[in-house]
Amino acid sequence: PLIKSQCAQAGCHDAISHKEGVYMVDYNHIMQFVKAFQPANSKLIKVITTTQQDDRMPPAPASPLSTTQIDLIKKWINQGALNNGCNENYGNCDTLNITYANTVQKIMNDHCNGCHYKNSTVGGGFDFTTYANVKSSAQSGDLYGSIAYLPGYNKMPKGGSALSTCVQQKILAWIHAGMPQ
Repeated sequence: PLIKSQCAQAGCHDAISHKEGVYMVDYNHIMQFVKAFQPANSKLIKVITTTQQDDRMPPAPASPLSTTQIDLIKKWINQGALNNGCNENYGNCDTLNITYANTVQKIMNDHCNGCHYKNSTVGGGFDFTTYANVKSSAQSGDLYGSIAYLPGYNKMPKGGSALSTCVQQKILAWIHAGMPQ
């Protein structure tokens, strides 16, 4: 989800735009830029860590990936870059004590902020990088309506797969709890 959110967005490396012929929409396409067990030799790591502004991905005006996000991708590569995504619906989906800081912010970073950030030209004017903005979208009904594919709302993530039922339940639990920070 992290790579898809940050790279496979409209106008970049999604299935429609595939800028410079690069698709980052699924495991097989992502693996063209990854050498399992070798983060230092993986093109993906090189482009997300370069200090050359013109070569960095995601390009400006998007913010560079955080150290935490880069470390997570490196860890995945070091472990063999397996196609073994977490199944959040396995077992129980914990929707207790959901707050923005402990749950919702990570969901936004992993699934939404690749398109929805300040001054984004592809995010429809929504900036989900702050608590206040996410809360506002939740209060209006747009956030849940979009991720739950409710009638009258734009399906999000745009052009991607629906968020897991567990992620949707966590967002709904947060909203019902009064959107605690």
